[in-house]
Amino acid sequence: MKRFIPLFFLALILAGFAAQADFAKGVAGKVHLISGSALAVQNAQVRVLKEGDQVMIGDILSTGPDSRLEIAMADDGRFKLGAQTSFVVNDYTFGTGNDNVVVELLKGAMDGVSGSIAKANPDGMKVLTRHATIGIRGTKFFVGEMEGKLQVAHWSGGGVHVKNHAGEVFLKGENTGTTLEHDHVAPTPAQDWGDEKREKAKSLVH
Repeated sequence: MKRFIPLFFLALILAGFAAQADFAKGVAGKVHLISGSALAVQNAQVRVLKEGDQVMIGDILSTGPDSRLEIAMADDGRFKLGAQTSFVVNDYTFGTGNDNVVVELLKGAMDGVSGSIAKANPDGMKVLTRHATIGIRGTKFFVGEMEGKLQVAHWSGGGVHVKNHAGEVFLKGENTGTTLEHDHVAPTPAQDWGDEKREKAKSLVH
């Protein structure tokens, strides 16, 4: 037992160094689940994704028709992408004391669960879209195109802050959402999403 304890802590230290080495190489997470087809593009290089593959900072991830992709981030955050969705990991810093994550939804729909970065730093996680910047504050959320418009929902947790050039709204209540028509049109006031709308949103990504 006297030898086991030092070796145990040594293993933890070495694991930490290995994780930091991954981040130095630009690794943000990995593919947890995939159904159908999905690609990653970076520097004009295309990678066909499979379960267990690394997701790199700067990757443009795209899913095919009738496809789903779930990404497990290093801070235990999760992103689920629906069919014909394009998503970018713009920035990801973890384990430095100045952690942050910035992702961008180019088109399609996504469901997310924030990890330890957003829990430790309420301003540390953002989702960029064509109509607004969305701050994620330790929560489960949805962002996606539905009913011809970009829509954002807060399922549960610390809340979602939606802001653009024209205004902002903070989604605090569970199962509340807002609609975005343009970056120069303010987000609609928070509204409760009923069962039908919630199920429709979740069907796009699950």
